[in-house]
Formats: sequence, C-alpha cells, structure tokens
Amino acid sequence: MSMNLAVLVGEELHRLLRPLTNIAYGREPLVELRRLLRGCGWTVIAEVQAQAVIDVIDDVVGTVETFLEDPIPDDFQEAIDRLQQITDLIENLRGLGQTLAELDNGPPPTADAVAALTEDLLHHLAVSWLQSKADLVAATELIGLTSQVEVPEMTMGWLKRLPGRQRRVQLSVFPTILQDPGGYLLGRLAPHGWSEPEQVQATMVAVLVVLGPLLAPRGYQPHVMPRAAQPDPRQAA
Repeated sequence: MSMNLAVLVGEELHRLLRPLTNIAYGREPLVELRRLLRGCGWTVIAEVQAQAVIDVIDDVVGTVETFLEDPIPDDFQEAIDRLQQITDLIENLRGLGQTLAELDNGPPPTADAVAALTEDLLHHLAVSWLQSKADLVAATELIGLTSQVEVPEMTMGWLKRLPGRQRRVQLSVFPTILQDPGGYLLGRLAPHGWSEPEQVQATMVAVLVVLGPLLAPRGYQPHVMPRAAQPDPRQAA
C-alpha cells in the first residue's frame, strides 16, 4: 500500500466514523449521541452517563487510530497485524449496538432489538458517508445500491425507534453487479429495453437529474425538465 493510498484510506475512515469521533472527543458527547441516534431513527427516552458513552465509542475510534498510526506494513508479520486491526474494527462496529443497548444497566435487550439498532447504525454511517461524497445517495438509489425500507416501532431500555422509512445499502446486489455490470445497469435503467423513444428519453432524464449536480461543479450543466415533470423510467409505458 503506497503512502498516498494509506492517507486516502485514513481520510475516508475518519469521514465514515466522524459521528462517532464527535461523540468521543466532542464537548457534549450526549448531545452528539442524540444527534447520531436521531439520524438512525432512534430517540433517547432515559438518561445514561456521558463517560459510559465515551468509553464505548472510544473502543471503536481507538481501533481506527491505532491502524492509522502505521497503516503500511514493513513485513509479513506487520501485514497480519494490520489485517487483525481491521478485523477488530469490524467486530467493534458489529458489537456497538449491543454495548449501546446495555448502557442503562437495565434488563438485557432482546436479540431482535440489538440487531435492529446495529443495522440502523451501520447503514446510517454508510449512507452519511455517501452523502459526504458529493451526495452519491441519489446515484446509488438510481441503480439500486441503496433503497428505502419501512421499519417498525421498537423500544429497548433507554432507546426507542420510531416507525418510518430508512435508507439501506443493498449489499445483496454487489455480487450481481460484479458478475454482469453491463447487464445489471441495463436492466435497472432500461427495464423495457428502450423499445420506444419515450423510454430512452425518460432514462436519460433520470440519469441527468442524478449526475447533473455531481457534474455541475466541473462545468457541465445539462438542461433537464423540472423535477415535477420528470417521468420515472421504470414506470414508462
């Protein structure tokens, strides 16, 4: 791994985990925690200790900082150590829902509740990262890499999830994309095979609406219809 690549990976990891860093090192960790949970669809219904929150989050942030202190291995053993650090980070993130759920020292949360909190948290971090990259959410949603799902109300100790819609990263589509990227994109953007000119136009409008905001800062400003007048290519006759 080159130094430039290591710096890039470090920057993106920091950006991905910035909400957690704000909790661990911010002046008001409980305020930052509420903000993060609110973004995940959860609300705090009982108080917890700020230091307990910091201790939990610091385990995750500390793993990243340890990795970034020397991300480039000098030999085989150090390469194994870096892989172990990445494994530890993944495990800490996967266990974050469990440790957060137990902060109130109340009755043990159910497995379903812990799984729901963990899923909401990880997807929120991923979607927030996409939004930080010139807001790629619209592009990923157009091609099916992200979508919105309905989630039910759920209460777990000091936390409560409100019912509503949340955006999810659809990891299940990645094998299909890797196997046949052209076929997947054609099926997604042109489900009718562009048998009519109107269907081609509808697809182009949908693509330009998504790519326009990404390309405009680079001097490209496509002319498209107002959003209210844009047909959905998947609903084209």
